[in-house]
Amino acid sequence: MSIIPHAPPISIDQIISEYRTKEELILASHHPAPQWGRGPCSYLNSAAFGEPPGGCLELKSELTLLCYQQPMFYHRSVVPRLVEDSRFAACDLIGIDPSLRSTFSFVPVTSAIFTVLLSFSWSPGDVVVTTDVIYHSVKDALLYLQAEKGVVWKVAETSFRGTCEARGATLNSLVSSLVSSSVPLKLVIFDAISSKPTLTFPVSSIVSHCRSLGIPTLVDAAHAPGNKGGRRHFDPDCTFWVCTFHKWLGVPRGGAGGMWVNLVDLKDKFKGIIDPARLVTEGEEVAGSYVDAKPGILTDGIFRGVYDESTREYENIILIPFCVKSREKRGYSEEWKGVRREGEKVYGDILGLREEEMGTWRVDDEVPISCLELPEKLKGGGGWKEVKKRLVKILWEEFSIEVPVFLHGGKAGLRVTVSDAVCVSDFARLGMAVKEVTERGEFQ
Repeated sequence: MSIIPHAPPISIDQIISEYRTKEELILASHHPAPQWGRGPCSYLNSAAFGEPPGGCLELKSELTLLCYQQPMFYHRSVVPRLVEDSRFAACDLIGIDPSLRSTFSFVPVTSAIFTVLLSFSWSPGDVVVTTDVIYHSVKDALLYLQAEKGVVWKVAETSFRGTCEARGATLNSLVSSLVSSSVPLKLVIFDAISSKPTLTFPVSSIVSHCRSLGIPTLVDAAHAPGNKGGRRHFDPDCTFWVCTFHKWLGVPRGGAGGMWVNLVDLKDKFKGIIDPARLVTEGEEVAGSYVDAKPGILTDGIFRGVYDESTREYENIILIPFCVKSREKRGYSEEWKGVRREGEKVYGDILGLREEEMGTWRVDDEVPISCLELPEKLKGGGGWKEVKKRLVKILWEEFSIEVPVFLHGGKAGLRVTVSDAVCVSDFARLGMAVKEVTERGEFQ
């Protein structure tokens, strides 16, 4: 019986070279903007449009095909190389110095936050400080700590009317007052750019102040990667820094988050407060075998398998360099500022809102988001919580408008992400829809 001749196996270098060639071809042949047309629907939520960039899903299909054809070779040999390239691209985008990149891991933000909180040695009465605009997953984690560990949660009230620096000063003032009162303050958590409502905070100012008082910080920078000026939202003096890559960079959703740990401070400045061992899911001798880890540090508290294709999908992480290049190719146009300014005026005119009322909700100029106040008479007797619960569904099902509702400072508003796909007419449609719902007394 003769042996059937076969071709020599393709080398790892050849596979990666072919993938990079396809990446460049797809990047060159597609417009970098998201492939969402201006149809009868208004997609005004950053989670509903703006991602992924043109050609991204086509490139992902190449990775998926390779994964199914050669799962063992793919996960054991190809993925580590491509994920390391993604780590470099992500850290460069964020502004993490090469000397500090070994403690950056790809990890879902929610699991990262829970892992961080569980790495602290908590005692009843220990205090955590946040602002009043933290993300709901952080609130869930703190409610758990309150119930299980007796942790006290203090909140710094923020305001739209103040500047970014003023909001930072408010948070710093609360931290100082607690420290001067000998309160056992263990951690300060704040956003670089909050979600709903959208407010910016001076990362370096807050981090520097807390560090001078010996207080660890956790910076939630979910909205930083891909935003103009995103690098200013990272400070190497923070203790923990987490982000996502889908909100503004356009990486497909699913596991494409990141976390940086200041391991030097954990072993020195905050020794006894935080246990670094709780951030490592396996011992140092095997941590180097993990695709998204360096020896001794692994902040991914959920996915523990060594290249375990059954529990982790790496395609979205591998797409980060492509999305970075797409973002750079697309550039940072300032046209959205005119759309936002005119759109807010149109929305306010339709609803009869005074200019000073609209100004109450003005978002910082570097963030392409508009926060629009809902008219007071909309809530009727049900209150704003009832409005938040039902208005999103009404706007989508009756008016084909996708937009989130938020509550802040005793008021309610709509968050509009002013991307390339949004124009002034979308603000007009939104204003007319809100006016109709208000006039028919939906929440009376």
